[in-house]
Amino acid sequence: MRSQNSKCAKENNGKPCLWKSSAGDGINDSPSLDAVHRRFASRPQKKDFFSLCSTALVVAQEFALSCFLLARHRVALYFEQSRSTPENAFTISQTNLDQATVAMSAALMLVLFCSSRSNTIPRQKRREKAQQRLSDAILLGIVLRLLASVLRTLTASYSSDTVEALATTGMTLHVVACDYSYANGRRPHGEIIRPLISSQRPVFRGGTFSLNAALFATTLLVSRVESNSMAYFLISLAIVMFAFYPDARHAIANSYPPSRSGFPWLITAAISGSTLVLLNNHEKILFLVGMTSLVFVVPLWNYISQCNKVWFRGPWDIPTRSSMKLDNKL
Repeated sequence: MRSQNSKCAKENNGKPCLWKSSAGDGINDSPSLDAVHRRFASRPQKKDFFSLCSTALVVAQEFALSCFLLARHRVALYFEQSRSTPENAFTISQTNLDQATVAMSAALMLVLFCSSRSNTIPRQKRREKAQQRLSDAILLGIVLRLLASVLRTLTASYSSDTVEALATTGMTLHVVACDYSYANGRRPHGEIIRPLISSQRPVFRGGTFSLNAALFATTLLVSRVESNSMAYFLISLAIVMFAFYPDARHAIANSYPPSRSGFPWLITAAISGSTLVLLNNHEKILFLVGMTSLVFVVPLWNYISQCNKVWFRGPWDIPTRSSMKLDNKL
């Protein structure tokens, strides 16, 4: 090693080398970082601002869905407790609830329309997929109906503040851990897409930890409602939004990318509108600030910081026979 360093120093007029090339004698080592930067540095292709905003749209969707579930649970508690305690710090009218239902129904219709017209590679026949979805829905409905009364008493020893804090933490983890690369229509590099046989179920790719966090938070929330039907409704709503929707969103992102189509923006607007009508004035401001930051402010920061991104590709990226050997004795 010392002889190599002395040889390198002689080749560079006595100056120490920062690295030694492993690609052969045809490449001279640079004596300074500036020379390495000039020779091997390159800048990635810049993305336009609208493309970055379109990529961040799925994050805003997940944030809005999480807020909608929390707000819908609070509305359910309000209508259940208003019968016994008319005075409540949070007030909402039936009209607002109807408006939220209409907006979320519009978002659901848009999702069904776009996913049905998806031109992605078919991994499964539509008839088989419909049969699986129907059987899963029936089985899930029966199980949830039987377990609704049990889920309502899981956290009887917890205070309401503790349940709300844990549920909010679970939803935060869900938003952070969601697989947004898959949500934007991308798959893992090198993945081979094979058609599924009729007996197989498609693998959930939206982020397993994210799904577990969302369902855990939902279980905590339904433990505070009084009626079994409302507990069943909230769990079914969470499963549709966080378990079934990621696959449809992936198909929509392939067929209707946000950078070239307005359907994802309309879906996000419908989800955001249904959430807004369920919040009070201060929460509406915070929600709008969060949505604006996710869709515009963060992409703007990413757009500005692109000028500082540099790629270094040099001889150290070229594999050699000695570095590819698993055992030096071979």
